[in-house]
Amino acid sequence: MALLLCAAGVSHVLGAQSPGYPLPKGTNVLIGRVIDIGTDRPVAGAAVTLLGNFDESGKPVQTLPRDASASTNAGKNVFTTSEGYFVFRELPAGRYFIAIRAFGYQNNDYPPNVVEVVESTSPASTELYVWKHGAIRGQVTDDKGDPVVGMPVYALRRQVIAGKVFVQQQSEGVTDDRGVYRISLLPPGSYVVGVLPTVTSVPANLAGELDARAANPQSAFNLTSVLIRGGVSARAGEGQRLGDSVLQRSGPALPLSPKGEPLGYANTYYPGTGNPDDATVIAIGSGESRDNVDVTVRFATTVTVSGMLMGPSGPMASVAVRLHPAGIERSSYDTPGSTQGITDGAGVFAIAGVMPGEYQASAAYSYGDDRAGAENISLWARTPISVGEESIAGLTLTMRPGVTFSGRVVFEGSADPVPPMEGTIPVFLQPAGATLWRSFPARVAPDGTFTSIGDPPGRYILNAYSPPGWSVQTLTLNGNELVDDLIEIGDRNVSGLVLTYSRIATRIAGTVSGVTGTTNPGTDVFVFSADGAAWREGLFATRRVRRVKMTSARTFEVSDMAPGEYYIAAVSTKLTGNWQTPEFLERLTAGATRITLAPKEQKTLNLSVITPRAR
Repeated sequence: MALLLCAAGVSHVLGAQSPGYPLPKGTNVLIGRVIDIGTDRPVAGAAVTLLGNFDESGKPVQTLPRDASASTNAGKNVFTTSEGYFVFRELPAGRYFIAIRAFGYQNNDYPPNVVEVVESTSPASTELYVWKHGAIRGQVTDDKGDPVVGMPVYALRRQVIAGKVFVQQQSEGVTDDRGVYRISLLPPGSYVVGVLPTVTSVPANLAGELDARAANPQSAFNLTSVLIRGGVSARAGEGQRLGDSVLQRSGPALPLSPKGEPLGYANTYYPGTGNPDDATVIAIGSGESRDNVDVTVRFATTVTVSGMLMGPSGPMASVAVRLHPAGIERSSYDTPGSTQGITDGAGVFAIAGVMPGEYQASAAYSYGDDRAGAENISLWARTPISVGEESIAGLTLTMRPGVTFSGRVVFEGSADPVPPMEGTIPVFLQPAGATLWRSFPARVAPDGTFTSIGDPPGRYILNAYSPPGWSVQTLTLNGNELVDDLIEIGDRNVSGLVLTYSRIATRIAGTVSGVTGTTNPGTDVFVFSADGAAWREGLFATRRVRRVKMTSARTFEVSDMAPGEYYIAAVSTKLTGNWQTPEFLERLTAGATRITLAPKEQKTLNLSVITPRAR
């Protein structure tokens, strides 16, 4: 079984969709128009995909899938005219997803656009809005005023979750011969800009093996599949020989100091700080560009941190040991700006290019296999270190087994512990604040029980897959509901989890009034927990916080929310470009409707569009 790279808020790619059932034929016509949300101008040449939601017999499904990739029917594709119009013909009455691809614009698959077509001799009509990408431009110079050439510059989302600063890579650019960079393809939102060199010290024999296998794709893949267990992401054909290591780093090649240590540039955020908490936040709207975002970086001598990584059976080879700046939480398993080394066959690592400062040294190793009797391993190590002006030798990191979680699933009304279905049910933990992480899910056995391979101690969101026709109703730990689906893992294994599924999903549906325009569907509906504190800390579990788009018939539908107290609010899409922040949701509470959602409850509401409270 291959190790999984899990992503939060992943893009739902239409190309990954299965063909599904053939789309039934009808007599109805849909005419639509694609519009730039920032300028209200039509978007020409956009690719528009129509996806149906009909069952095998051709009848409309009762509950819409959560995203376009789960649509039940194969799609139809057209392009918009010079005036932004598109047409679909021979459609049966029903509800459709529409996805749009336009050059220079953000994909809008999730949440999906929903268009309702009714039996009529007149065409149905809709207007769909797309957000244009923005850009950030500036220059990177060193402390002497000279341009820094070939240096990666990152635009990052900055979040504060439970009082801790997280940074998430969004896009990057590279400086040219003038030190000028331009970061494009930025969705609307708030960013910090960082010059974050990444340095990796690879044992020379491993670097040689990577180079030797590069010409054989299968051989290279086999090696990469083994290395990824230890978090290794070294590249073939790159690097500078430094003793028994090959130094791979982003940015320009730099000379060695008189002591033989590599020189380097310190991680720097605009306008000139090493701490993203002090960085200037840059707001980007639809199609907006920001110029003169200039950064001066400090050129300095680095040191080497070396030592040994010990596992339960002795030294561990081919595992990445990372140094991450203290006080900055990682939102990805491989955040830009990290400094890392890879252990050799004797478990020894040497991390070159380390700037003085406070760090957390960490390592992780994971391997899982679904086959009976196969060994599953999860190990981790973490320790704080302080790096000064002199190199550090003799550091020992000791790996510990991951902390497991276990429990069982209950399918209400089913005689079988796990009803027959294709594949298995995964249950997995998402680290708080993570956007991409390495994970092995727990797999539910035929008797309904599950036990995970193990994870490091920390705070997690518990996620569980819902098999077709079933919906998660409750998540409990030792009889108590998991508030906001959050679980805290310490040094002891966690048992007593119970996941209860039902054939009847919770559902909130209704209509929206107060919408301007005759066909304008540019309204988003937000449902978010009223009695939980997670979103106020910056944590967004999909069963507790959801955004959906109003349909062309001014209706909405939200399914599979956890039972509980909620706020629900309808807001113009033009105001929701950067919605997934505590500040935005807090601004909705004053005008939102408050509801109680019981298990399996089907609730119908009429909402009026509100304006978020002023900041």
